[in-house]
Amino acid sequence: MTENDGDITDNVMISIITHESIKASTVQWLCDMAYVGYTVDVVHTPSLIEHQRNTQVKRFLTGTSFKYLFMLDSDTLPHLDTIEELYKHRRDKVVMVAPCLMYDANMRVHPMAFMRMGENQKSPYSPMYHGRGIHEIKGAGMTGALLPRELLEEMEPPWFRMEHDKEGMLILTEDFYFWRKVENMGWRIKANLDIVADHLKPLWLSGMPAPTIANVTIPQNV
Repeated sequence: MTENDGDITDNVMISIITHESIKASTVQWLCDMAYVGYTVDVVHTPSLIEHQRNTQVKRFLTGTSFKYLFMLDSDTLPHLDTIEELYKHRRDKVVMVAPCLMYDANMRVHPMAFMRMGENQKSPYSPMYHGRGIHEIKGAGMTGALLPRELLEEMEPPWFRMEHDKEGMLILTEDFYFWRKVENMGWRIKANLDIVADHLKPLWLSGMPAPTIANVTIPQNV
């Protein structure tokens, strides 16, 4: 990348989705970002998440001239330097992501960064449990993704869509639908595991604390 036209705040727009409310810590992060000059777009609708995410992209492409869209969910807390860290590692045909934390079905905490499993597996994706630094991945959640305008303009809508089987059962969420299209377009996806975001959502599992950097340790590769 050779972009040197203006400050980073002139090139990146932050967009956050919410159905009802935004966590107080997330609001504070947004205020901090706005204070240093970032533009923040709040997509507040009662619609399905795929509609919200498509709205984020459409408003970014049709209503602004920013070069990058930083996506955020209302229950995550990125590092203060997340956008700067992703921005400085941007490359042609690469999407940078700072994933948030989540539990798996066995209560193990992991960043929402995924690798591809074999076609015979029940799920085609497996979380990354180990590592630091920047890793090439096959999918992630959308929060913390720094999306180039070039990618979004090149991609045929819909950018996001839930996929269901013939019985109406969900087989692919809107985020993995998006990342599959990214890969099919010849782009690569890279996650920075040094700037994993806290996940503030009250979990549906009784007694489990929200996974945050303060109360978990992500092990190094062994």
